[in-house]
Amino acid sequence: MNGDSSGRSVRNIPDWYLHAVDRIASAIWTLSIGLMVFLVLLVFGRVVGRYVFDFVPIWAPELSRFLAIWISLLLAGVLIYENNHLNVTILYRKLPLKWKEIMAYVHLALISVVGLIFTYYGYFFAFEQGTRSVAPGMRIDLIYVYIIVPISGVLIVVCSIARAIEINRDPDILEAQEREFEKQRLADEQRKAEAERERVEATESAAQHVEEGE
Repeated sequence: MNGDSSGRSVRNIPDWYLHAVDRIASAIWTLSIGLMVFLVLLVFGRVVGRYVFDFVPIWAPELSRFLAIWISLLLAGVLIYENNHLNVTILYRKLPLKWKEIMAYVHLALISVVGLIFTYYGYFFAFEQGTRSVAPGMRIDLIYVYIIVPISGVLIVVCSIARAIEINRDPDILEAQEREFEKQRLADEQRKAEAERERVEATESAAQHVEEGE
């Protein structure tokens, strides 16, 4: 009885893990959107301040850079989990599903190694250098900026593992995502073709009106 219960608990670990990663990803998206909105408002305020009031707070450019760094590194792991990073797939698309699965595991393993490097060296760098350095504009310890590097590393590893679990459960998602990307590409091409056709028709119509006027 205890053996069966233990076995079920082990099998349920991926479910719990994926559910946790889903919630973390959702929270990171919410936080990143909030930071992005604040960043846009901050940059807009800098432009208005410079060209209208001829004044920009000394801390504003620094804060803009720090926010951009945090947003980029926060989303790095989430985009791995959602497979939304830029990919070169010219050769990948021609492989059979089994080889795609193998390549995906190798890819995720290499990314996890990078995440571990971020975590290990980023931690020591943040606490050794960040506590001894101060941002000249904001006058804050740079540990508050550097700490995002090990946080990002942890997220990269966690999200890579979650992605590997999803692929292991259903390798067909690799093909499904390829089909979805191809569908989006064709839709984009169709929209561009329609826009080009409308532009040509508008040009021809304008030329016709000019000829009639003459």
